[in-house]
Amino acid sequence: MRDSAGISIDLGCQGERNRGTMELRSLHYFVRIAELGSITRASAHLHVAQPALTRHVQRLEDELDVTLFTRANRGVRLTEGGQRLLESALRILRDGQTAYVAINLHQGGSDNDNG
Repeated sequence: MRDSAGISIDLGCQGERNRGTMELRSLHYFVRIAELGSITRASAHLHVAQPALTRHVQRLEDELDVTLFTRANRGVRLTEGGQRLLESALRILRDGQTAYVAINLHQGGSDNDNG
């Protein structure tokens, strides 16, 4: 699958606090942190520095105006808002992967737009 850094979802909100776009990469990182229950473990698993993961979570929290995790004894736990985002993020990432596969099968694995 191609790098999702440049792919974003326009949330249609341009408030002062909310940036209005959500990157798929941030959702991917959020899901891994939630599944592993730890930013430290997610950092090792994803090969991404802990401060970078924290910044991605903070951006999501700012965009959604909700706290996604609470700190636990040895890791993090999802808040109610975090659980809702997890359900949606899993669906979004799955749908993105399905679309990617379908498009590449249709194009015969070619990277051009001419089929």
